[in-house]
Amino acid sequence: AMGSEEIGWNSFGAKKNRYYLADNLLNQMYRPLRNCYYSYHRLGLDKMSEDVNASRAVITQGLLSLEEIHQKQQGSYLLQIFFDTKGDEIVNIYKQANDAEKTQIVRLLSKIDPGHTTKYVKIKK
Repeated sequence: AMGSEEIGWNSFGAKKNRYYLADNLLNQMYRPLRNCYYSYHRLGLDKMSEDVNASRAVITQGLLSLEEIHQKQQGSYLLQIFFDTKGDEIVNIYKQANDAEKTQIVRLLSKIDPGHTTKYVKIKK
């Protein structure tokens, strides 16, 4: 029927639906997340076999940029999706880091993704 709308495409109600996912992906506020995805995958993971420390440093910079989004929009659906999918991988990336780097990244991740703090403290073990 013409008056019915597809489920998940409403711009009202819960903000965890396809409408907001698409809208946020295009929103300028989420540019740091788009840049983080690029640096995380292309400049970080893809080059990990060449230089682990440099690649991890690039990933760290990308993750640090996500703090800007967290400050503007705590509980962001896009950040939740990012950390739900990347959390375990991030833990594995930083397990071999030096102590200062581990402390920095655990502090950052616990701040911008508090729901997975118990996962992130495993980096220090």
